[in-house]
Amino acid sequence: MKSFIALANNDLPQGIPRTTFGDLVTEPVFQSIISNGGQIILTSKLNDENGRIGDAGLGEVAGLWDPKTGTMKLRIGKFTYEQYLATLNHEGLHMAQSCKANFLTANPAPIGLEITEKGISQLEPYRKTNPNYYNSRIEREAYSNDSQDSSQIARIIDEQCGSKPWIPFLGHLRSSMQAFFVRKAHSK
Repeated sequence: MKSFIALANNDLPQGIPRTTFGDLVTEPVFQSIISNGGQIILTSKLNDENGRIGDAGLGEVAGLWDPKTGTMKLRIGKFTYEQYLATLNHEGLHMAQSCKANFLTANPAPIGLEITEKGISQLEPYRKTNPNYYNSRIEREAYSNDSQDSSQIARIIDEQCGSKPWIPFLGHLRSSMQAFFVRKAHSK
């Protein structure tokens, strides 16, 4: 199976049905990610910057914001709708953090959201195994706020990304170019 499964943007490649993402497309956070120039990719393989798809005993990574490409990758697996929505919320916050740094393809920067004990406790398993991740302000912000309602996360994304008109414009331009090349690859 190829690792590339589906790409969500304004112009889905031929042969990929719009129903690929199911009811997630109706969620405000999904719509905000797309309208602000981000992409959502479904993939069968997902590695983070450390090359891991999960930590021993801590569960699998279901999603990843890739600021190098301005894409959010969701891993196909035995995840529930709620897990995917929580992943969209979490990674959507990272997208907003990239927008805070002025581009979708910028390294995320803290927005200034509240850091909670709950957020820090979710990072506790990484305290010894990955201290940089554990101490990361952007992760602490995301873990502290990703349980908010999808519409609240969408509002944060809209505030950080939509307030800078070049971000959605460049994101949609990049999406169109990527969709063009995906179509060419599928036609071969």
